[in-house]
Amino acid sequence: MGHSPVIDSVASLFEIVSTTRNFWNALALIFMARTFQDQKMMSITFRDGSTFRLNYQQYRAARHALASGCVLRRTGSLFLIEKGILKLMGPLELMGYAGEPFEKMYECEYKNKTVLDVGGYIGETAVLFLKWGAKRVILYEPVQPHHQFIKMNIALNGFESQIELHEEGISDHDGYETIRYDSLNTSFGRRNEGANEMTIRVRDVSSVIQESHAQIAKFDCEGAEASLIQVPNSILRLVDSFLIEVHSGEVRRLLLTKFNDAGFACVRELGVPNASVILFRQRVGSGLSVRNGEEQEV
Repeated sequence: MGHSPVIDSVASLFEIVSTTRNFWNALALIFMARTFQDQKMMSITFRDGSTFRLNYQQYRAARHALASGCVLRRTGSLFLIEKGILKLMGPLELMGYAGEPFEKMYECEYKNKTVLDVGGYIGETAVLFLKWGAKRVILYEPVQPHHQFIKMNIALNGFESQIELHEEGISDHDGYETIRYDSLNTSFGRRNEGANEMTIRVRDVSSVIQESHAQIAKFDCEGAEASLIQVPNSILRLVDSFLIEVHSGEVRRLLLTKFNDAGFACVRELGVPNASVILFRQRVGSGLSVRNGEEQEV
């Protein structure tokens, strides 16, 4: 099913109780999801006074967003989520990530920089990079249904002239790949398994980096970050800073070694659910180096 709809921790139970006024309805919705009735809908009233008729996936996304301080409103069949400077529109089931600590995950100096955004999803990080002062974002997202929401969110925030959009993913070659999946949410492609299939176009990541002329590159592509391991060091050094979400301990180890050898320091690593986000910056005598797979201060 692509998820485990259970109350598996004190934190998730607290999130339900703290965000949901009629939480007995929420518990019933979770029980139905556990019995493979994911699309059953119930009326859920949240503690901010809003009431929506939601299925399990939508409820989980809504409660997580509200628990993280987001404001949530329905606009026709879509939802508008606002948090600080971030304003996004889309299907609620695609927006469970909205409460993530983006300011910590992607902290970097963006002012007047060109940013390569690989794994653009529905445009949330592109919007933030531009809000934080980037002059231009080159966005790669292989999932075609997401592109209508990328364009919607770029227009919603007034950045149409500053985005270059590509309907492609990355790999170690140019061509096409068939991905198996259960959902088009943020886990798309991570395990390459599920009841559905989609053929996506992919580009050789070395070419993508070279053509971007970016100073900062962000990669959140559900496992495809492993293709960076084969990129020549000289091409990696075309970019000043890399922000990479890593989904595997082995890939993390290889990337730490790869970027160290290419002349980068690991200056920050932040754990997020099922992954970590690493900031690599071309070494200037500070941060972390890697020796025999061990992180060390330099």
